[in-house]
Amino acid sequence: MASNQNERMREIRKRKNEREKKRKKIMGIIFGAAALLIVVIAAVSIASCGKQKENNPEVNVMTTAAPHPTENPKGSREIDQTFYKDSCFVGGTFIADLSEYEFVENADYVYRDGASVSGAMKLDSESETKAMVEELNNNSTYKKIFLSFGEAELGDSDTEEFIDNYKSLISKIKKYQPDAKLFIMAVTPVTEEKNDENEGGYTNKNVEAMNGLLKQIAKDTSAVYCDLFEAVANSKDVLPEAAAEDGIHLERAYCEKALVYVQKNYTDEKLKNGTDTSDDTDETSSTDESSSSSGS
Repeated sequence: MASNQNERMREIRKRKNEREKKRKKIMGIIFGAAALLIVVIAAVSIASCGKQKENNPEVNVMTTAAPHPTENPKGSREIDQTFYKDSCFVGGTFIADLSEYEFVENADYVYRDGASVSGAMKLDSESETKAMVEELNNNSTYKKIFLSFGEAELGDSDTEEFIDNYKSLISKIKKYQPDAKLFIMAVTPVTEEKNDENEGGYTNKNVEAMNGLLKQIAKDTSAVYCDLFEAVANSKDVLPEAAAEDGIHLERAYCEKALVYVQKNYTDEKLKNGTDTSDDTDETSSTDESSSSSGS
């Protein structure tokens, strides 16, 4: 079952990469056309001003800088780079997407598509030279490490094995990065359409059960539980249809929404004051389907 699920996730990831490449190509064409239009307008304006000066020498010509496109194809103006300074993101497809979108400047990303928490401790293929966890044994010193696992194990009955594997992973990470604060990211919800027991365990019931395990693991290991379910779910506690083309994996705008939610709800100040951020309702969380889809 896990093998088939990983294969489906790799295929989904491939399609997402193709869509992202197409989006970037379209944005490149739009920006190129906009730049050309600006040059043409500037040239016409200069020529017109030149004629006007010949007819009326006293006319003063004021020039302004050409406007820049408002969309930033890489990164995000909403992301607090200071909060994520010296961070490392570790996990499966969600982390792969964060790496692709490059929201956080100078962060490190350790991921495998469809990775399970047990897979993070070993080599998953012959092409790999290191297990994921071993990549944290490097010359970097991270302040924050964000972990995203659990999606690959949705619907699995052996929860004790999952818990033991996750705690073993955290123990090894603490050995390699003793000064890092660990954040365990919740599994995000699926859409109402995708919420089907026959879809490889992808149901919101299974997601909520998994998040209960993750919350307990965070408590037992002194890690911080980040409630990404709350960050992107709508008022029906499901993922808005516009948030994920496949009903599971977040599109760019919702990946960004999740990171903004984390930086606003899990600051040092809130954690120091003992705020139960998992139950907070932040302005970045979705309250209904229409408001959630407006950012897409």
